[in-house]
This record gives sequence, structure tokens and C-alpha cells, in this order.
Amino acid sequence: MSYNLLESFSVLPKVDALAIKALKKTIAFLEEQIAFLEQQMLSITQATYNELYKRISSIKGIGYRIALELIVATGGGQHFQRAKQFSKFIGLAPSYEHSGSSIRKKGHINRHGNSQLRSLLYMASWSAIRFNKACKAFYERLKARGKLGKVALIAVANKLIRQIFAILGDHTFYVDGYLSKLKVNPS
Repeated sequence: MSYNLLESFSVLPKVDALAIKALKKTIAFLEEQIAFLEQQMLSITQATYNELYKRISSIKGIGYRIALELIVATGGGQHFQRAKQFSKFIGLAPSYEHSGSSIRKKGHINRHGNSQLRSLLYMASWSAIRFNKACKAFYERLKARGKLGKVALIAVANKLIRQIFAILGDHTFYVDGYLSKLKVNPS
């Protein structure tokens, strides 16, 4: 908000130097306080959920800030039985539109979840398509099928959620390029 106010001062016919100086001081103070609080949150999260923090951070494309936000917002993800629930909580799960039996089409993401996490995961999807093998391959498949860039990035963000959920459920670290082995029934 302070940045907007500072910007609005710059277009006035007569600039009040004292007001701009005071506003810049306020912005600097608020940025300092935000940095301090984020550092405190990080240290508390690392102390309380150190192993979980390290496991989530092991996923390529997930940085310390996203890992921190996920742990704080979801309580370590302990309340979800399925990845779909996790995705819906964040607001990245696709919603479906239907009317009786005639119209069944996929809608948009539901956006009812945590908007901060959703935007962080969207930004993480940019990094994931560069460094996370599974996400990169998934993104390229979607683009080859004609999906728009933003739609494919939302799908990659959803894939990151599934990777995080798998890490939470298996109590393991992420292995880039891991392929699960299909169970073969001995008959």
C-alpha cells in the first residue's frame, strides 16, 4: 500500500518532499519488520518441523519460502488423506461444470483456497519446468497437446502439490527423475 501511495505522490503537480521522505522511512521500517518476522517464522518452523522442512525443500522448484508457507498454512499437511484434498485447500484443483446429464466440461481452478500459497506455487512452477525433470516433461507434454502456457503452468503447480503430498505421505526426500515400479502379480 505504501508503494502505491509513494507512486501517487510522484504524479502530483507539486511534490511535497517532507511527505515523500516520511513515506520512504515508513516503507523502509515496514520492510525491515517483514524481513525480521519472516526470519523468525523460518527459525521457528525449522526448529519445530526441521525434517519436514528439509523434505519439502528437496523438491526442485520449491524454495525455503514456499516450504515455510506450506508448513505454516497446512500444519505440516497432516490433515489431508488425498492429494486432491490438499490441492483443493490451496485452490488449484480443477472444478467441473455440469448441468444434469447434458453438460459435462472441465471448468477452471476453484480459487477458494489460500491465494498466497497458490501464487507462490504458480511462481514455483516456472522454476520447476526448468529444474524438476518430472515437471518439465509434464509441461512439455501439455504444450505439445496444445495447452496454453498459463494452463500448463497451473497444471505443473498442481503436480508440485502432488509431489509435496507424496513426500509428506512417504516420509522420504524427493528424488528427481524417480519412476515408481509397478507391482506385478505373480500368477
